[in-house]
Amino acid sequence: MNSSVSMEASRATALLHAVTPYGRMGGSSRVRVHEWIGRTSASCSVLDYIGHRNASPRYLARHVREVAVPERALRGLAAVAPNRLLLHREASPLSRGGLERRLFQSAGFAVYDVDDALHEDHGQGGMLRRWAPKSRKA
Repeated sequence: MNSSVSMEASRATALLHAVTPYGRMGGSSRVRVHEWIGRTSASCSVLDYIGHRNASPRYLARHVREVAVPERALRGLAAVAPNRLLLHREASPLSRGGLERRLFQSAGFAVYDVDDALHEDHGQGGMLRRWAPKSRKA
């Protein structure tokens, strides 16, 4: 999560909540979320998971403590029912789709940005991808 913005403070003031699995250095998040938000005058809160360009299972396994913070924040965001939500790709690499569903159902208005294409992912690859394939989230 973007460390400069606390979740509690952003809930009260943000008109738009943007959720993305990558930080500003992740190519798709930089272009499709961070730069776009920088060009709008809307008040916005960005939850960019652990703020890194990589949310691979290997990276997450090495940063377990950091992962707990955005996981808790995402569930908190679903509970407060954001007015406007932009979800880029997936809320959490650890989700099987239920978290994304709760975020969308609780939001007043939600947009799902799948980048240029929704890649087929039927759980091939490592253990995490088999347990939480992106196709279930979409």
